[in-house]
Amino acid sequence: MKQRGELYDKLAKLGAEVLLETVKLIETGLVQTFPQDNSLATPAPKITKEMCQINWFKKSALQVHNFVRGLSPNPGAFTFLNEKLVKIYRTKIPESFEFETIEAEPGQIFTTKKRDKLYVICSDLNPVQVIEIQVEGRKKLNAEEFLKGFKVETGEKFKVLSEDELKAYLKNKRF
Repeated sequence: MKQRGELYDKLAKLGAEVLLETVKLIETGLVQTFPQDNSLATPAPKITKEMCQINWFKKSALQVHNFVRGLSPNPGAFTFLNEKLVKIYRTKIPESFEFETIEAEPGQIFTTKKRDKLYVICSDLNPVQVIEIQVEGRKKLNAEEFLKGFKVETGEKFKVLSEDELKAYLKNKRF
């Protein structure tokens, strides 16, 4: 599955080609044009920073995966770990999960013994595998690099800030 950024690039090229073909058809008179009925238009809302926080408690693994894909690379989906904003750029739904999660909770982190894979439990108690991640002020890393460079242990949890906490945090931070 493609990320938003990859689709954007592909569709921009295709869109330019279709536009040129359409202009040629209009010039030849083979296409009839008509004005758009603005009363039928449904504009999409502007994506705000606050909308980009991953809510592990309300989204299933598939919803989190699609949320991340839709916001990657910019503005980027994010969460919090140890008071730091963490952007997640790429995830996947694992085919199998290597742990028995008897008491797993949304937002809970699981790593493999080799510390090469990072999983997060979602609201449906299914995991999403984090592939690409970035802690604020640091460079983007794959999960294995992240786990080697940061002290993150199985059982720790990503935090979801309340609306007020999030607004206060983002007010003082560059996003």
